[in-house]
Amino acid sequence: MTKKEIKQYALGHVDAYTYELAQEIFIDYGAHRFSKDTIARANAEAKRLGNLGLKKSGASDLDYGRVVNALTYKAKSISEMKKIFAKCCAKESDQYTEKMQVFYDAMLKVIEHTNDLKYSAKYNNVWKVEEHVGTEDRGWWRVLEAIKGSSYFCSWDLARDMLMAEIFYDSGAITEAEYNAHIVKRTLKMMANKRFANEKGLPDYNSLTTYLDPEYNEKYLDMNIVNAIKEVA
Repeated sequence: MTKKEIKQYALGHVDAYTYELAQEIFIDYGAHRFSKDTIARANAEAKRLGNLGLKKSGASDLDYGRVVNALTYKAKSISEMKKIFAKCCAKESDQYTEKMQVFYDAMLKVIEHTNDLKYSAKYNNVWKVEEHVGTEDRGWWRVLEAIKGSSYFCSWDLARDMLMAEIFYDSGAITEAEYNAHIVKRTLKMMANKRFANEKGLPDYNSLTTYLDPEYNEKYLDMNIVNAIKEVA
């Protein structure tokens, strides 16, 4: 894979992320965080869908995601994409474009490391997982955000997310300290999730230790924490 192709693929991941980032801004702050032009576009999109009988309310986070993503999709470089996204925002765009740059830099390393948008044989031989396509490219973003400190956790995409975190670390996109801290956080999130609870609603040792093939527990879970459950069960 050439450097140019790696950059194109990394940019595609950031583009998929702008959809969710625009949604996040609307949910957290409302429409006033966007430019007048973006607000007008979102309202027009909501009206279009309303005329089609596909929605009854005004512009929502989904409408803002679509209109912003439709613009960033045209970008040919990360700098151009950041400028387009910043133009969509009325103010305080730096914090968002900085996140876009961090994600782009991380994905450059990830894609070069795996040498494809699909995971390399090194990972697939163990996990038998292939990358989602379309908007689910955002899984990479969600995992990186979780590593950086967000509350994201999905018990149904857990194996995929474990793999993504490992690839972020193996590729050098995150530090060893960040990866180890993420494993601790992941273990605690699993313990707090009802999918891994017993009939009393408490963390279940067997559920936690059989989710993966047991030979991988030490690698992907903090077993000091998990074993503490066994001691008090």
